[in-house]
Amino acid sequence: MFKFAAAVVDFYDDPDFHMQAKGVMKALVPADEVHRLKDSDFAVKVATASGEHRKFPVYNKVACAFSGLYFDKVAADLPEGIRKVAGYHLKVAHQRFGLDEPASLSGEFPETGSNLVVYQPEPEAPSIGTGEAVLKLAEYSFMSLNRKMSAIEKVAKAIDISKAAAMANLPVESQEIWDYTPKDRLGPHFEPMLRQREIAVENNGIMKVAFEEVLGAITKLDDARKIPFLIHEFDKVAGFDYRYGLGGFLDPFYGTWGGFLRKEAGETEDILKYKLGTLSRGNGGEAIKAAFGEPLSSKFLRDPVGTYAEMGPDEKKFIDFMLKYVPSKIERDDTGSRRGLWSEEQKAEKGLKKKTKPSDRPDRSGFMSQSAAGVIQDGL
Repeated sequence: MFKFAAAVVDFYDDPDFHMQAKGVMKALVPADEVHRLKDSDFAVKVATASGEHRKFPVYNKVACAFSGLYFDKVAADLPEGIRKVAGYHLKVAHQRFGLDEPASLSGEFPETGSNLVVYQPEPEAPSIGTGEAVLKLAEYSFMSLNRKMSAIEKVAKAIDISKAAAMANLPVESQEIWDYTPKDRLGPHFEPMLRQREIAVENNGIMKVAFEEVLGAITKLDDARKIPFLIHEFDKVAGFDYRYGLGGFLDPFYGTWGGFLRKEAGETEDILKYKLGTLSRGNGGEAIKAAFGEPLSSKFLRDPVGTYAEMGPDEKKFIDFMLKYVPSKIERDDTGSRRGLWSEEQKAEKGLKKKTKPSDRPDRSGFMSQSAAGVIQDGL
């Protein structure tokens, strides 16, 4: 990006010129008097966010000659709009004073009435050596190859990018990458993802029983990061992994972890929404009614998130006090298991049909094998 504040553009910018050209200085306006010159005494006037910059003085024959020489040196580095305007007015000035044109002025320049150029430089791209540049490149690579990668590959790359972002103390801006980053909570697509599989195996006795085995195993896990690897193993046996994406099937990683807001804001906001919703039900709702009366309590119970955002500081202080006693989805109970996570898994399992005869149970040496457990562990 061209920076006028630091660049040597014409002879007034060049300290060496003032030292070596003392003999001709008497024919030029002193540097401390340049501000008295008119805008038309320069080939170009550049307006930037930092101020105005008048360049290539053409107020007399000597100034025009030196401006032509300096333009010849810097023309290739000047932004196109500035080069065209400055070149046109310098060319006109050279013709007016009968001066030979330098090589940079030998071509044609589009005619322009004013010598004013408004210059708004493009944001400077981060250096390829910076953490930000590497992260942006990784995110771009993920997005450009998204449809060509398998679900497992997406998870592996999302983990690498998230780790790199954490080390550089930078956010992951891509929602797609965030959707494939492992989380210890179940996302909003979890139950629909399981429902797809339940419907698909409804008329396949062996696979139906195998899927129910998976559901039973899921409820015994206390870490949502392991769940999609288990489902993925089942999908490979059932042939569902070929139906991810365009085949209409939610892959288990997106189905388990996707749907949350981006990491920099989503974690806190999701938990707050969950707690406010929990507070508005049951005994919490009764406490709100007793504290605020009508109509505020009814408004809060209808729309806890929106009403909380509009509350005054004293009202919010009371709500915040009550929220301390509302467990988040990922808090643990006294036994060390994730209370909220387990209940969500159990709820999803109970919501699906489960009618299995003992004689229909598959051999547990299949998809629930030790190799599957190895894949799950290797995935994290």
